[in-house]
Order: sequence, then C-alpha cells, then structure tokens
Amino acid sequence: MTIDVTCPRCNHEFDLLHARDDDDWRELIAMILSLSPAVHRSLWAYMSLFKGKSKLRSSKMLRIVKQLAPMIKAAQIERNGISYAVPPQKFANAMDHMVNTPSPSLVLPLKSNGYLLSILANNAETLLAKAERKTEQQKQSPYRAYDTPTADHKAAKPVAMPEDFKALASRLSPILKKRLKDN
Repeated sequence: MTIDVTCPRCNHEFDLLHARDDDDWRELIAMILSLSPAVHRSLWAYMSLFKGKSKLRSSKMLRIVKQLAPMIKAAQIERNGISYAVPPQKFANAMDHMVNTPSPSLVLPLKSNGYLLSILANNAETLLAKAERKTEQQKQSPYRAYDTPTADHKAAKPVAMPEDFKALASRLSPILKKRLKDN
C-alpha cells in the first residue's frame, strides 16, 4: 500500500508512508510543530536555500532546524558574544527576506545559519542604536519634549517644570516669575 503525494512546490512525487517511516522526517515535523506558528511557513521556505544539486534530505533539514529551534523558542540569539532578543516573527521576516529578495552577496546553497544570524544581529543592533539615540536626545533636553514632533506631527505639550526650577527662576528674574504664575 502506498500513499503517493505530489509536492505543491516542486511537483516531486513521493510516498507519504516512506516519509512517515523516516525517523529524521518524523523528528523534523515534530520539532517544527513545537515552534511558534509564525515561523512554520518561513522556515520551510528558508530550508530551500540549503538545497544544492541533489535533493534536500530530511537529515539535513533536521540539522538546520535543530540549530535554529532553541533560538526561536528562546526568542534570543547570540552573535559574537552578544545576546539579542529576537521574537519569532523577526526570525520569520528575516527568513522570508532571504528567500524572496536574496542579497547579491548571498552564496547558495547555504552551508550554515550564519547569514541568517548575521541579519538578525544587524537588525537588532540597528534597533538598539535607534533606541540609544532617542535616549541620548532625551537626556540632553529632558524639558524640551515640545520641540520634538509626535507621530501625527503635532507639537507635544511642554513638560511641567519641577518645583526647584520654579524657585530658582523666581529668584533670578521677576519676568520669569510672572510667566510662571501665568502658567
């Protein structure tokens, strides 16, 4: 008895019972199903980047997923001794990007997950740099929130001045004192 199925992607026919009897195949399916559903489709497409001249075997796919699964589940990668928070959706986005718009510097077939991890680390570094710049800007002018346009490009209301600054201002200038009372 056979259950012949056709791959919707490559039209290759295979017996589903043979796949069921393959230990690596069963472990691969179980491991993928244990991951966030956000990465399922992207992970299957990403594994196609490892396909060389011959067919991609279940043992190779299992090796790829075994390396990525702990990182996806932990939502964290480590690259060059630095840990980065990477939610499953970011993994999926990076894999989709590699499959749909491969970089000219991408050499196929892939031999490891290094390229994917470098993309994820670079994306995380970019986000960290943006957050750091924003923090530094806030440190430099904590009472000038009204100078920075909000998302809808309207000026934000000024931040209330602390009491000790009010006292200092009132001693320095009667004009400032009058303005503070008006506020």
